[in-house]
Amino acid sequence: MKIINNTYEVSLVTLYSNFEQFEIEFLSLLEKNDRKCIDVIGKNEKLLVEYFINNRDIVVIQNFIFKLEEIVLTLKKFTLIEKALHHSLFKEVLALPRESDILTRACQNNNNTDLIKWLLTMDINLYHQDLNGMTALMYAVQHHTLLFVVKHILKSGSQDLLDITDSNGNNALFHAIHNNNILNMLLYTKINYKHINNDNENVLLYCCKMDKYNSVKSLLKLDIDPNMINNVGKTAAMYLVENNRYLQLKNLVETRHINVNYKNKFDETLVTLYFKQYYFDIWNDIYNFNKPSNYYKFKNKASTFLELVRLGCNFNVVIDEEGNTPILFLLYIEDYISALYLLDHCHIDVSVKNIHDVDAHMLSATLNEKIFKISILLSINTLQSRINNLSYSNTNTNVNMKISDDIDMVIVPKQSKYKPPINIINIEKWYMEILYPNLVSLVRDPLALNIKR
Repeated sequence: MKIINNTYEVSLVTLYSNFEQFEIEFLSLLEKNDRKCIDVIGKNEKLLVEYFINNRDIVVIQNFIFKLEEIVLTLKKFTLIEKALHHSLFKEVLALPRESDILTRACQNNNNTDLIKWLLTMDINLYHQDLNGMTALMYAVQHHTLLFVVKHILKSGSQDLLDITDSNGNNALFHAIHNNNILNMLLYTKINYKHINNDNENVLLYCCKMDKYNSVKSLLKLDIDPNMINNVGKTAAMYLVENNRYLQLKNLVETRHINVNYKNKFDETLVTLYFKQYYFDIWNDIYNFNKPSNYYKFKNKASTFLELVRLGCNFNVVIDEEGNTPILFLLYIEDYISALYLLDHCHIDVSVKNIHDVDAHMLSATLNEKIFKISILLSINTLQSRINNLSYSNTNTNVNMKISDDIDMVIVPKQSKYKPPINIINIEKWYMEILYPNLVSLVRDPLALNIKR
């Protein structure tokens, strides 16, 4: 009995070795688009009958299909592979690709439209989801070059295909925010546009979070909640502020009812998130700062700041754990242009003190004179007088500090949370173009972007 078993095991090893040789030869010829690959099938008829028909070794078949799909994904011509798959010995192999992820992968890669067109003729299962729960439709809606795939799937008329969700709870509409034309196409279907994903986000909130701003206008036409709050306490407006999308923010507030002073469970508001992102950006890439990309980023940031002021946001809100308000923050980092704009256009309470017992009135006595070289618009006296006047007009403030040319010595407690960035003068010049456009001509030497501090 033992001899018989050993003989059987040897036979299996030999059989598998022969199959491996077939596999290598067939796939190599197929990859080269060599017609001999069809002859190889015929030569190995007994071997393939044993594996694909008699025993139906599912592990071997699946491994073969995986290797076959890797080759197919690179093909440009499909006559030979189609002929091979329709061979009588390949019936079992043909059945599995229809349930495989090859169409999903092809749409994800988006580098072989001819392959995708061929696969759509193969009766591939359109409901197949990959490890991330993504379908071919979800990948296709992200690319304008795959519009033909979207149209093909929509013509199938399968409503439930539109409402399949991925592992994050997003349906196809959430993925279509990458392509506004396809997004609008999906909105003409019966897709559930009010769907909520696993992060408690509707498609508008998700779109703003992903910064796909071109789709915001279309989504604002939908009957969905513009004030929805996700699992981390953020709204669509908050993400628009973080991403400096001031035009979309303006459109959102003008077309829908938005509470611009909403504060979430983390004490975050539109204003606090603006300054948090601002401080991160002014210290990012500091040694390669003076370049067009940063120029446009900070111009957009300045426009966002302008929009927040126009919307009537509360700029007296505490923005950090040290009790700093926006005016304190701006004075600490020496952004005097933004500080002056706030004082001129908002009702700023300069008497608010942080945990270091410092208020704006005290900080105004420690202004950095070098910053005032950028414009005759801004002088130490201008900024100090604005703050001083507000201090005297505040009945809750006991002002006993003299602000004048011969200013008294004031000792301001040290704090380490904020410090002026080395590029603050460049930033203030860029902000001036937005906040004081009519006075840009007053900027001294506008081409000299590298003024030493």
